[in-house]
Amino acid sequence: MVGKDGKKQRPAERKRKKGNEESTEDTDNEGTEEGKEAPKRPNLNIIIRFDEGDGVKKIDPLKLTKALKAHIGEIKHAKILRDGNLLIGCNSEGQVEKAKKLGGLCKVKIRAVVKVGEKINNESKGIITGVPLSVNMKDLVENLKERNKEIKGARRMTRGAERIETETVLLEFETKEMPREVFFGLIRFSVREYMPKPVRCFNCQEFGHIAKMCKGKRRCARCSGDHEYGKCGVGVKPKCCSCGGEHSVAFWGCEVMKQQTIVQKTKVAQKVTYAEACKVVEKEKQNGKSLTGEKQIISKVMEMVEMKIEEEKKKMVTFIAGVINATSDVKSKTERIQIIVKAACHSCLHNNPNKEY
Repeated sequence: MVGKDGKKQRPAERKRKKGNEESTEDTDNEGTEEGKEAPKRPNLNIIIRFDEGDGVKKIDPLKLTKALKAHIGEIKHAKILRDGNLLIGCNSEGQVEKAKKLGGLCKVKIRAVVKVGEKINNESKGIITGVPLSVNMKDLVENLKERNKEIKGARRMTRGAERIETETVLLEFETKEMPREVFFGLIRFSVREYMPKPVRCFNCQEFGHIAKMCKGKRRCARCSGDHEYGKCGVGVKPKCCSCGGEHSVAFWGCEVMKQQTIVQKTKVAQKVTYAEACKVVEKEKQNGKSLTGEKQIISKVMEMVEMKIEEEKKKMVTFIAGVINATSDVKSKTERIQIIVKAACHSCLHNNPNKEY
């Protein structure tokens, strides 16, 4: 059989082509009704936030499961987050409303129940330092509430992969504006705004998610190779996964790291999600570029104006010098004035020939 291009087609090619044409027609005929859009799925994922720093970390998962079934019903899934709070996937809005009415779970007091991605404009976080490791977080919160009732919870900060506890404590407040200081007993602690570090995945090294949620390719944080960190080999130079520079992906001088730091500051300042903060920063960046272009144009115009002024200054100096030389031998003031006026008119006519004087 001869094809459209005049060449002979083998039986297998004819069969494959025929199959492709049939599948294309089937695809075109399905789901093409105008005016119909896929319905948006309701957001039924919620986060239950607890007063205590460890949340429900120390609770038996089976007991926690039974308590969830008893108070909310059968749910899709549940996950204990790193900060001790609980992520739940509900099956209906009714379950979401039941969760919002809960005062506690497994004897742990619930502070708030919010949908994932929901803006919270009435909360703030601050940090105090120098809190001894012997201090229990529950006792700390109870004591701080005697003077600052807006305090909701406290969590001790950790460092390193081993999550070693430090003397830095993260405080959560129910108000948008946090106090400048708090008192633990008679000791005063200065409160500064909590600024989280950029969230980076330890698997693919991208920002905005963690390794447990990653679906990307494994990359080394030092050299971008497909291997575990620290197994780069002898003589391998550092290479950033984000910008390609000769440094590790965790280098604070990296332009991408600086950009992510700005994203985190925007997220905290405007009380928005990570995705929304990225959009805001990108928009500001684009506005900054256009403003830079306008500034360059204005700068060039100003340079041209300054050059023109300098030229006019030179002409004026030359004119004055010429007049002084021409009138140096003239004794009569009247004649001298007449010469100056004629010279000025001549200069104006020369620079503006179309203007009458």
